[in-house]
Amino acid sequence: RARAAPPASDARKLMAAYGGSLQLGLLPNHLFPSGHLFFIQRALHRLGATPVAVHLTFQNCDQSGKRHRMREGGLWLLDDVGPP
Repeated sequence: RARAAPPASDARKLMAAYGGSLQLGLLPNHLFPSGHLFFIQRALHRLGATPVAVHLTFQNCDQSGKRHRMREGGLWLLDDVGPP
């Protein structure tokens, strides 16, 4: 099966894995920020950038802390409806 090669300018930024069947590379911080970069440093707000995804790494509590952080940032679009 043929694979498309990355543009020459981007080829040096990629690394082959799994015997060359997978290409790995870094994601841009302004599109895929960590929770610290997005919520604490507020770097994207100052740039006016909209992330594709925010990676919530560490919270000092359970998953409800992550949901709360997402609600504060206006990124949580689904609320629990309660027990079934």
